[in-house]
Amino acid sequence: MDILLTQFESKYLFASPNLPTDFICYNDQIMMTVIEQINAFGKNISADFSIVSHDNSLLSTASDVKLTSINHPKEQLGKKAVNWIIQALEKPSFKKESVIYQPELITRESAKNITEKS
Repeated sequence: MDILLTQFESKYLFASPNLPTDFICYNDQIMMTVIEQINAFGKNISADFSIVSHDNSLLSTASDVKLTSINHPKEQLGKKAVNWIIQALEKPSFKKESVIYQPELITRESAKNITEKS
């Protein structure tokens, strides 16, 4: 479940005795916002929480803790989109097909094995 934490919400979340063990974020930009809130409450990524996003942008390697992210095949997606646009312009009856791309999990420092004893 994606959560964009406001300061009000994070105050109650991090004061709770039942903290989540991980955060899964829609993209790296939201992940950076969540990390700011985690740090503001004296918590640490990889020591206290695991965090993963769906993006693998430059932000995932720009922080002190390198962030685990799901990589999308951006180049393939862009080429397919351009191909569809060209085909649709050339042939108005063009019908696009469903395409499924295999995402890739890029594991970095922000995800920990929760079965290991700390």
